[in-house]
Amino acid sequence: MLQYYKRIQKIALFSAFIIAGMSASAQNGKRVRPVWWFGESGAVNFNTYRGTTQVLNNYVTTGAAFHQGNGEKAYASVLTEYRPGRFLGGMLNIAYDNRSAEFDEVQAPCNCPANLSTDLSYITVEPSLRLAPFGNAF
Repeated sequence: MLQYYKRIQKIALFSAFIIAGMSASAQNGKRVRPVWWFGESGAVNFNTYRGTTQVLNNYVTTGAAFHQGNGEKAYASVLTEYRPGRFLGGMLNIAYDNRSAEFDEVQAPCNCPANLSTDLSYITVEPSLRLAPFGNAF
């Protein structure tokens, strides 16, 4: 009976080596690198404003100075990358960036509360030239 189990064990071990050899040789195919790459990103901006804000522009000055502002707003972007070879390529990143915040309430000279908020958001278009002088994929 013991010889029967040893024979089954040898057959199982031999079969495992044959199957491992087959799967290892299947990995030798060459992968085709894409020319166009696409991606996206999203995040939250934690905006903090410090200092004294009283002169808003050349025509508007507030009665009270604002000192601290905070806000959390969205950031999102899409990226397109063109890589015809390993050395040279190009990228285009288009993003929406929101830097809005609300300042802490202060007392105005009229002895009434004063509020200030900013709604600063913009769209950026960032073209880039991609150079990889060593030609690796890093």
